[in-house]
Amino acid sequence: MEPYQFAVWCDRAVEKIAYRPDRMAVRAELLDHMEEKLADLAAQGKPLREAEAEVVAAMGDPVPIARDLGRLHRPFWGYALRATRWILVLCLVAMVVSALGFVDSWPKGEDTFAQGFYETDQADSDRVCTRDLYPDVSATSDGYTFTVTRAVEWRRENGETGQPVYDFYFTVAVFNPRPWAFHTDILREFSAVDSLGNHYAAYWDAENKDIPHVRGNPVRTGYFTIEHNMWLSGYVSQEAQWIELRYQRAGRNLVLRIDLEGGEGT
Repeated sequence: MEPYQFAVWCDRAVEKIAYRPDRMAVRAELLDHMEEKLADLAAQGKPLREAEAEVVAAMGDPVPIARDLGRLHRPFWGYALRATRWILVLCLVAMVVSALGFVDSWPKGEDTFAQGFYETDQADSDRVCTRDLYPDVSATSDGYTFTVTRAVEWRRENGETGQPVYDFYFTVAVFNPRPWAFHTDILREFSAVDSLGNHYAAYWDAENKDIPHVRGNPVRTGYFTIEHNMWLSGYVSQEAQWIELRYQRAGRNLVLRIDLEGGEGT
């Protein structure tokens, strides 16, 4: 336990330091110095109370020392450092929350329907879900990871001819480990082909939008992940075994194969 005289002197010497962390650090330093001096005097054989009084006297008047320490330890930089730390912590928390926001919460199962992009009201729609897949297939290029998280095939009736028409929707999540970099727009350059040889042009290559092509829009953006809801315009692959999304440009060869039969990606 620190001597009472030392405690009183140290408290008065640091009372003008406005920033508490600095005040406590300086107080500890002063107290250590006084206790070292006390130990030296005790080793010389001086009585404890006499040694304590001599140490306090040697330290001088704490009032002018307090004024000098108050001027030396301005609180601005201390508070600025503390604020910077809190801002950094909040930014990290926001980034983690944003990243966790893309955890797949869609229900899985033959008879379940996801919300949003995949949702349909069976009372008001003639759409029937013929395939509900969770391929979880990925490919990586230039630091970006592309993952097909879900794919759904619907069957509906053509209002004019009464013939069945099929639609194919899928979601691609693009993971970017560098939040300071721009998210890639490479998905607009993905084409598709199925096991039967049917071809779907990339969106930017399909000058005539009446031909089968790949389409999509970004729907959720975070620090690390952006999700795209996509579909095949002019879908004719209902008899196919698989569909491959392909990007083959500038020396890059990305392939995402969606297995249409087993429900699992390859």
